[in-house]
Amino acid sequence: MTTLAGAAVSMPHARDRREVDAQIGMIIFLASWGMVFLTLFFALAVLRLQSDTWPPLGSRPLPQTIAAVNTGILLVSSLLLHRGVRAVAEGRPQALRVPLGATMLLGAAFLALQIETWLDLWSSGMRMQQGTYESLFYALTAFHGLHVGAGLGVLLWIVPVAGRSATGPTAMRDRIRVRSSAMFWHFVDLAWIATFLAVYVI
Repeated sequence: MTTLAGAAVSMPHARDRREVDAQIGMIIFLASWGMVFLTLFFALAVLRLQSDTWPPLGSRPLPQTIAAVNTGILLVSSLLLHRGVRAVAEGRPQALRVPLGATMLLGAAFLALQIETWLDLWSSGMRMQQGTYESLFYALTAFHGLHVGAGLGVLLWIVPVAGRSATGPTAMRDRIRVRSSAMFWHFVDLAWIATFLAVYVI
């Protein structure tokens, strides 16, 4: 009897421990990618400090309006996904369907606008081989774009969760998958905000 009671008490702790371990692992993973972004931001800062004018003379003007719209798109997508994650945590995985679908549509819209930006700048004569400024712009935005694409793949991975039961055998694993995927997407959002500020605003 005592053994059964002890097992009943320990099971929630075991579940919580696995979720915490997964969260810590994702934080470490995201921190490693964050260092790559920081390296690119550092290179951009050094270039700016060495330049007499900013942007450098002869540089093409960047489309700030589209970049601002893209910032709003990712912010809304993160807010929607947060609602879905909270629903899963509350035992309502079916409520993930709409926020997740909307988040993926917004992510796709972000990528479409970003591709349009690259094509417009490229056709206007802004090429990577022109200089360090142009190279860093394409490197930063393309590196982030790859993360958005990866993020959409990660979100696609958790689509089946919205059709499963909150008390099924995979419930705990589903919560971990959803939370980890959301953390990755929020990281993509924060990375873009930093990119937007560093490239388009400051």
